Amino acid sequence: MRLGFIFLNNYQNINSFNEVISLEVNNGNPDTIYFRIVNLDSMDANGKYLRYIPAIGSHLSVVFNNIDSNKLAYKIPSPVGADDRSIYMVHVMRTDTLSAQSFEVTLFEGFNIIKLKPASMLVVSEAGNGANYC
Repeated sequence: MRLGFIFLNNYQNINSFNEVISLEVNNGNPDTIYFRIVNLDSMDANGKYLRYIPAIGSHLSVVFNNIDSNKLAYKIPSPVGADDRSIYMVHVMRTDTLSAQSFEVTLFEGFNIIKLKPASMLVVSEAGNGANYC
């Protein structure tokens, strides 16, 4: 089974959100990024990836990579609710620098360490400079 993550927008609750192919964020603006863990090998009748719920006791980490090692940011995403442990959120602070291929998610499940593959793209906009794609 190949595990990945897909970005969400318009998140209201575990039953009200949109899975998106690309999510745009602006560098320098505080934001909250929502994402869902999915099984990349299984789809439903509508062509959407099936969610994956990690085992109890598992945890995730997110790294905002940067070519400048002084600008790396390590985050611990929070599950959005106890009813669906496949959806997580991570806060982006004003001082976090996002860049190309910067959003990396790792799942620690028991003795397994799994780097999740992106199923959607993060678009990072600089103030007045257009967008960079991750």
